[in-house]
Amino acid sequence: MAGDIYKKGEPLTRQGLFQLVTDEVFRDGVVDDDELDVVKKLSEFLGLEREVAMEIVAYSRQKFSTGLLKEKRALDPAPLYEEVLRYIVSDGELDPLEEKMLNGLRELFDIEDATHLEMMKRAQDLYGPVKS
Repeated sequence: MAGDIYKKGEPLTRQGLFQLVTDEVFRDGVVDDDELDVVKKLSEFLGLEREVAMEIVAYSRQKFSTGLLKEKRALDPAPLYEEVLRYIVSDGELDPLEEKMLNGLRELFDIEDATHLEMMKRAQDLYGPVKS
């Protein structure tokens, strides 16, 4: 894998979302059972082929090993969800795939509607409104 799949200012792909999550899972260097469950469920939800998912997981692990993930911390779903929102709104559009991915992540992380709306407002304050 040549580099990060996700980039601000571009539409977020299924693989990009998966990498954002796996980067966060590996950030503390420990993958516990709950985090492994999140990775498996997200991979299935996104319909990623096993080989693609494993390549992304290996890249996130390598990023941790080489210090590219910087700050060490355990997986915290709410800040991760908000970071995903920032990537999604950074290109000014919310396409149907991104909306579906957000809904799946909200369900997986049990993000309340009110929390989602607060986070979306903060993301739009940074990047401007989004078109759907």
